[in-house]
Parts: sequence; C-alpha cells; structure tokens
Amino acid sequence: MRKVNFIALDPSLTCTGYCVNSFAGCKYTVAVKKRKCHKDRYSLFADLFAELDVLCRSKKIELAIIERYAFAAKGNAMTKLAEVGGVVRVVLALNSVKIYEMSSQTWKLITLGDARIKKQDIAEAAWQIYRIRTNTQDELDAWLMGTVVELALCPQAPRVLAKPSMQSSMLRVRKGLEEALGEKIK
Repeated sequence: MRKVNFIALDPSLTCTGYCVNSFAGCKYTVAVKKRKCHKDRYSLFADLFAELDVLCRSKKIELAIIERYAFAAKGNAMTKLAEVGGVVRVVLALNSVKIYEMSSQTWKLITLGDARIKKQDIAEAAWQIYRIRTNTQDELDAWLMGTVVELALCPQAPRVLAKPSMQSSMLRVRKGLEEALGEKIK
C-alpha cells in the first residue's frame, strides 16, 4: 500500500480529539495533540476550522476517519454536534480530503474487543492493551480509530482480531476505506 496520510477525528461539543497518522508500509507515527476546550461553540468552530485547515495542508492529509454521530444525542445536543461535524466536513472538503465515517461500535469492537464497552471503561482497556494514555477521552477515541485504520491498511500488523465479529467488522472497514480512497488495499 502506498503512503496514506490520514487523520482520525472524534468531533465533540467541548473538545474535538484527533490523531494524525503517516502510513508507509507498516511504519506509522501517531501525534495526538491536546486541544483547548471551549465553552463557547462559535470560538470552538473558528479554532477548529483554522487548526484543521493548517493540519490538512501541512501534513498533506488525504483521508479522514470521522466518528459517526452518536445515536444517544438528542435535540439541542444533536444540533450542536451536527454543527461541529459540519465545520469538520467543510474544512476537509476545502482540502480535498476523502472521508470515511466509522461507528463507535466498530472501533470499540476491533481495538478493544467489546462493541458495548462503557465510556468510563475505555481508558483502562486501552491502557491494558496498548499502554496509551491521552489528555481527553476524545483524543483516545481518535487514537483508537486511527489504530483501526492502521490495522486495515497493514495486513502484517499485529492483530487483536480473535473473534469472527471482529474480523467481519475489519473486512467492512477495509471495504469502506477502499471506496473512500478509490483503490484496493493489498
């Protein structure tokens, strides 16, 4: 597989987490940056737009993995979350970045082995498996989505895919990534 620079994003109302991966062969680097949290969503939108725009240009991002909207969000919370997602998608579109949306159940199953793991248990499970700690839950979620993509793009990577459901989820992810990139993953 050719080198693919990608970003995994967990859009949030308070603090969007992201993970930037530079993938070449089976070597990759991960940079998870703490974003300042905002109380005013409009200042969040402006900062997020500017930061992602610079990041997409400087890192030559061509693929973005975005967590799908939460089903639990209702009413005003869903509206605000959709606004954040809209800002993210506009920046990506302006930079010609292809988008693949991933459900939280998919990345939880593939990386942690449990699609229904509770939010409060994710950090400990990630520490036990990957020895990763991040500043926010959103950053960790983005890092785990990035790990799914790394596993999908690199068949030789170490696998934690013991269950058939994990393997079938990974096949769906690979197919989705191929469609987003417009090319086959070998």
